[in-house]
Amino acid sequence: MNKRPVFQAILALILMAGLGQLQAQETVERRVMVLYFVPLAGAGASYSALCADTIAIELERLGYLVMPAQEARESFRGDALDNDAVYKAAVALGMDVAVTGFYVLEGSQIRIGVRALDIVAGGMVAVAASEAGPAGIEVFDTIDAISARIAKRVREALKPIPKASVTVEREEIRVETTVVEEVIELGTPVTVRLGSPDEGAMVSLAGQPFGTVAEGFIDLPGKDGEDLILTIGKEGYHEQELTIPVRSRKPTARAPRLRRISDRELAFKLGMDRPLGLDAEARFWLIPELLAWEASVGLFYIPFQYPDFATFGETATILGPGEGAIELPVAGSARFFPYWFIRRDTFLSPYLDLSLSETLLLLPANLVQGEPALAMFTRFGVAPGLRMRFNGWDLSLDAQLLSPRFLGLGTLSGTRQEAGLRMRLEVSIPW
Repeated sequence: MNKRPVFQAILALILMAGLGQLQAQETVERRVMVLYFVPLAGAGASYSALCADTIAIELERLGYLVMPAQEARESFRGDALDNDAVYKAAVALGMDVAVTGFYVLEGSQIRIGVRALDIVAGGMVAVAASEAGPAGIEVFDTIDAISARIAKRVREALKPIPKASVTVEREEIRVETTVVEEVIELGTPVTVRLGSPDEGAMVSLAGQPFGTVAEGFIDLPGKDGEDLILTIGKEGYHEQELTIPVRSRKPTARAPRLRRISDRELAFKLGMDRPLGLDAEARFWLIPELLAWEASVGLFYIPFQYPDFATFGETATILGPGEGAIELPVAGSARFFPYWFIRRDTFLSPYLDLSLSETLLLLPANLVQGEPALAMFTRFGVAPGLRMRFNGWDLSLDAQLLSPRFLGLGTLSGTRQEAGLRMRLEVSIPW
């Protein structure tokens, strides 16, 4: 019996099985569309097409079948940051991947964000990345470098798909498209314009930097009927978290002014028992909003008999003949804000002020045997108070309890020694 035909038949069957397996594992490259990049925070549209074209070139270089950039942009007229709308357009065009993005100018830098949607997997976000680099004359090199790096990340996440499953997967996409259309009806995309008085403040969405306030506003993506939760912050100011209801009939909102973090301050104080003069004070914060130390110097005219409208229930500080004296106080103090442990960014803040002051009195010539005289004394002070914060300045009110005078030098019998209460008003500004 000739065994050769049998052997040839078996070999043919093995080869056919191997070829069948290879065919089953054959893959096809994904088809990609790249849409225009959206300028945010008042950035011009100068780099919109450039960013899209550059990343399209990089993706094509990595092997993807990229739809011509101009054709992709002309085929889509919606919001390129609306994932649902992009997904729907990509399905209609038979694409496997849709790439969108944004850019924002941050001072001397440009930040580029890229999002790649896996259309085969129902429009899920496969890659979301953002990078920043120098703008200005280096902006073209920056766009090239960022595009190359992000294109590699897209390649790592979105491999070629098995040829045998392409048809089935596309059928699944058509079914999912109906569901997406229903979601769009329930949540229409709305661009919310957020106004802010804090120029250059950074706005973050879901914990990720989104853009900066430019020319008094920033445009944010949202959906009608939902709440937009964001954080806005700026160097030297307290961050604020805002919740903005998104309504298509009123797509605007206003952010309150950020409150500055306390730093060095210059303050001026008036005392109701000493209306003719003021204290000037320098304040330095050891722990912002919690603990500060202060140094002050004052100049006051102390009449021996106040006019009735200026007494505020007080009698003269010095009893004697003549019209009045000059008072020169020098003090050091510490100010403590216990509300720091509850909330640091607040309009009203209670505080406690502890002070030690040294006061020099210049007495007139006709008080002591016709000769000028000096009186010097020391006092402790404790003052509970309340600080109110306004735009660029603070207002403080407190009631200072003063100890009796001690360590007096040259003190005359005409100067009283008892404790006293002093109502104070203070205005402070950043220094």
